[in-house]
Amino acid sequence: MFFKSPLELYIDITAKCNLHCNFCMREWEPYLKHKDNPMLINSLKEIIVKYDIPNIIITGGEPFLSWKLLPFVKFLKENGKRVHITTNGTLANRNNLAQLKKYGIDLIQVSIHGYNGQLNDKIMGKTGSFRKILNTLELLQEFQIPFSTKTTITKDNIKYFHKLYELLKNYSLKQMIFTEVFYIGKAVYGNLKPTYNDLLEMKEKIDGLNDERINFQSETLSFYENHFPTKCTIGDEYTTSLEILADGTVLPCAYSVVFDEHLNIFDKNFRDIWGELSIYKKYLTLPDDCRDCSLKETCLGGCPARRKVFGTKRDPMCLIKEVSR
Repeated sequence: MFFKSPLELYIDITAKCNLHCNFCMREWEPYLKHKDNPMLINSLKEIIVKYDIPNIIITGGEPFLSWKLLPFVKFLKENGKRVHITTNGTLANRNNLAQLKKYGIDLIQVSIHGYNGQLNDKIMGKTGSFRKILNTLELLQEFQIPFSTKTTITKDNIKYFHKLYELLKNYSLKQMIFTEVFYIGKAVYGNLKPTYNDLLEMKEKIDGLNDERINFQSETLSFYENHFPTKCTIGDEYTTSLEILADGTVLPCAYSVVFDEHLNIFDKNFRDIWGELSIYKKYLTLPDDCRDCSLKETCLGGCPARRKVFGTKRDPMCLIKEVSR
């Protein structure tokens, strides 16, 4: 690898979650076998300090389900790391947020998927989650902890985007992230993708709002603009980040869990694992179905993980509609 160690580390501090979002990746079969290892945090402390990894994103599962979250953040901040937490926002409270404020947490990202309890709780799979999320947003603002929100856009909530924006716009948010649901995880089994027209309408509304805090990501719109799916970079020698699952499994990206090369920090030296991530590059081979495409060198068949899941010769995103090349 070009860099001696990753610049950014995503850590699944636990595989457990108290919600059941209808697009969840962690409740998807390839992830279910990756259970919590009680030795994970102790091993990661040594790795993060030894290899001087500057940016840590703590995720899950739901991080606030782990009693190790607060002492881990304390350790990381005492060692000069930039620390983010991604949470569903239902378990944060005055006590644990006060501790995180004291430790100097850099950012907390809170998931919210609907503008009211009926819609949000349907998507997140538990009644009362919306009320708890709003309480968390109020506490984050009260404690002046930097925070952002994350919304997964599906066919169920896309038409109500403007109502959610109206709810969130007056908070002191760093960002409002809206991301089109990705065809992987539980979304594989559900018809959750918004239509192209709905996504385009949402983008036009966002452009009209002129709010720099909004970050809208749509792989469908990107496909129609570029005429090819998002290019995959797994195994690239210039990669700067990786993910470590709750059992110590190391992945170049969350979606590569569908492949068999599961390197683990309890089996190998971290430096060796970092160097061996290039083995994933073998999945970037051009499918036969793409050999006559003028964009083949740019696209390389799109996401190889998605090709494997759907059993298609090219990224199924490329099959949504024929596009002239």
